[in-house]
Amino acid sequence: CVTFSRCGMDHKLDDVMRFRHTLVRLMSLCHGSALEEIKDTESDSIETIDVAGLDRRTLKLLHECKEIYSFNRVELLLHLSQGLITKAHDDGVMTIAPPILSRVYQTLSRGFVNLLNAKKICDTRFPFPYAQLISILLLTYVFLTPFTISTLYKSKLPVAILTFFANYGVFSLNFIAGELENPFGNDDNDLPLNHFQSEMNNSLLMLLHTHSDHIAGISQGCVTDFEVLVQAKMEGDEAMESGERTDDSKSVGAAINSAIESKKSIISRQSISALAHHAFSEESAGEMDQAKVLVEEEVSQATAQQQDKPPEAAASPPSSPPSGFQKPKIGGADPAFAPKSP
Repeated sequence: CVTFSRCGMDHKLDDVMRFRHTLVRLMSLCHGSALEEIKDTESDSIETIDVAGLDRRTLKLLHECKEIYSFNRVELLLHLSQGLITKAHDDGVMTIAPPILSRVYQTLSRGFVNLLNAKKICDTRFPFPYAQLISILLLTYVFLTPFTISTLYKSKLPVAILTFFANYGVFSLNFIAGELENPFGNDDNDLPLNHFQSEMNNSLLMLLHTHSDHIAGISQGCVTDFEVLVQAKMEGDEAMESGERTDDSKSVGAAINSAIESKKSIISRQSISALAHHAFSEESAGEMDQAKVLVEEEVSQATAQQQDKPPEAAASPPSSPPSGFQKPKIGGADPAFAPKSP
């Protein structure tokens, strides 16, 4: 929905920003309420994004529907979100085709279905008579195991060791089954629900970033030749196989940082400004390529001249004129420059 509301920023900027902030707070509260429904205990609180930022009528409605009427809060928040999206579409905040917008409602309904599936795990417990029978059989196994093993070994040490490991294995399987029965608790082996909520909040805050509507593009020095890109990929694969690259060069973050540093070094050159001037002018593509070639030739010539020029030449004073050179006179007539008679 945030992406769909980008087209309305030109003429309804305030309405778009109000819609985005309201939707982000509703979705954060909806996700946190869903996690609270499947939690085993209510000791830990789940953080949400600025619930106090919602208007007073909305907060009062959420409180009354939960405390007075015992309505499901997740269903109420989904209804509020759908109503907000529908109103934004009617007001022109989101100028998107209805068939595409229907995917938003399908995604919300699919999330609620997944919540119901998770609640089945919490609400459908292991049958209690079955659990009682397993406990009674385990106790019987504990008492009968040492007598059974003692008939096979006469020594006390092997009997004690085998009895311990046999009982330990059976009870470990029973405890593991108890942990798997409900993975939404607060134990170390349970799922990190607070971490899930934190990731959801970070994803929602990303949508409110100042540059969230930025349209990606390519730079002026981007390589668009397919053959060159394929050749670079093949060389990179060979370097990976030979082990020449380090672990840092394999990461995406390192590649982005390297690209940023490369752009900085390119921008710092003075000759690139002339190339950028030609790139943004209304000249044809052929003229732009010619301008690029001319700039590269100028840079290479200037670099070659600096390498050939000795360092002391720039600081040395100008050499004296040759002995046979005569400086022309400014005021009078010089015989050397006098016009010849016909």
